[in-house]
Amino acid sequence: MTRRPTTRVAVAACALVLLVGCAGGEDGGTASDLDPGMLHVHGLGVDPVDGTVLAATHTGLFRVDGDSPDVSVERVADRWHDLMGFAVDGERLLASGHPDAREDLPVHLGLVASDDGGATWQPVSLTGDADLHALAARDDQVVGWDATTSVLRRSDDGGRTWQELGGVPEVSSVALLADGTPVVVSAGRVQRLEGVDLVPFDPPAPDRAQHVAVPAGGSPVLVTGAGEVARLDPDGWAVTGDLGAPATAVAAVSDTDLLAATEEHVLSSTDGGRTWTAVVALADTRTGTAAGS
Repeated sequence: MTRRPTTRVAVAACALVLLVGCAGGEDGGTASDLDPGMLHVHGLGVDPVDGTVLAATHTGLFRVDGDSPDVSVERVADRWHDLMGFAVDGERLLASGHPDAREDLPVHLGLVASDDGGATWQPVSLTGDADLHALAARDDQVVGWDATTSVLRRSDDGGRTWQELGGVPEVSSVALLADGTPVVVSAGRVQRLEGVDLVPFDPPAPDRAQHVAVPAGGSPVLVTGAGEVARLDPDGWAVTGDLGAPATAVAAVSDTDLLAATEEHVLSSTDGGRTWTAVVALADTRTGTAAGS
């Protein structure tokens, strides 16, 4: 028998109650008269197989295909996982958060992985024990911040086993530099991991940092709480652009191609963050297929 969803898991299904209602009952589930669509984007990436944008949200993983105004948005496999952490690692997707209320799973997913673009997910580790709100991966190295304990974790075997690096409050983003060094944004400050210790990033990053992303072989990109975009160059950090609003997620596909999400839009940049174009408005996805923005 499918369990009744807990309050934490049912949040995604019950959000936007005036629009969609809450259908979590004895059989779980999230069915409703209206689909809330992409509700708060926590992670972004590009599908390594077909190049479409993937957005991890409170209401599942979404595939964003095309360019505005001819853009379509589809929830992958009709799964309603509340994805709090998300990373693309080669051809593998990694995620964490809370399960679809219709599935008989623990309240915390731990680390899960997908080899088929998010159609199915398999547990990797920490099932029932961890909620990794910030997640980064490259090759066999994975770094995540566990919101249930405020502990930073590191794995060198693809997330199967972990080393606890100690408590770190208010982590909003993690990333991996080209040499594998973890970078952590905590309480508005950018730090790097040396051994098991976090030290200030050198050169010092702009104040009120919120998100950091690093393209493979490229230089870090930082977005502040106000939406300013900064790049690290040989002379230090330089503000290069502005999202116009605080970001909820940032991804660096390459040195030039960036993705970001705000509470209202998913945006893209092809010039390293200097200018941004709205790919889709989140509000338009409530009907399942978006008309762009």
